[in-house]
Amino acid sequence: MNRIKFSRVLVNVGRGFDRRSGVFRAPVGGVYQFFFSTQTAPGGARTELWLVVNGYWVSASQGRLPRTSTVGSLNTYMSFLRRGARVHVTHNCGRSWANASSTTISFGGSLLLQGRNQD
Repeated sequence: MNRIKFSRVLVNVGRGFDRRSGVFRAPVGGVYQFFFSTQTAPGGARTELWLVVNGYWVSASQGRLPRTSTVGSLNTYMSFLRRGARVHVTHNCGRSWANASSTTISFGGSLLLQGRNQD
């Protein structure tokens, strides 16, 4: 597995994200919205990053570009999650890049609506 471990965590209210493992664990059940971004490197190879929820690959960011081009993209995904659900981003193929001054690969999420008695 090529799970991405994000080195910078800007906000982690509820401490659901573990930066050592790169996995978010839902602290409560409810409706969550996630986003993840990709920066495809030049070279003509196909690049895929996926959002993975409880082992299921649910949303992809894909790109294939000419040799001299790069492109960024942003994907979103919304779903009901039970408490303890695990979410992460995995790198399936190709080349993606980011650096300290240009955080072009990012991952985040928000609890939109807490579930009632469904944890």
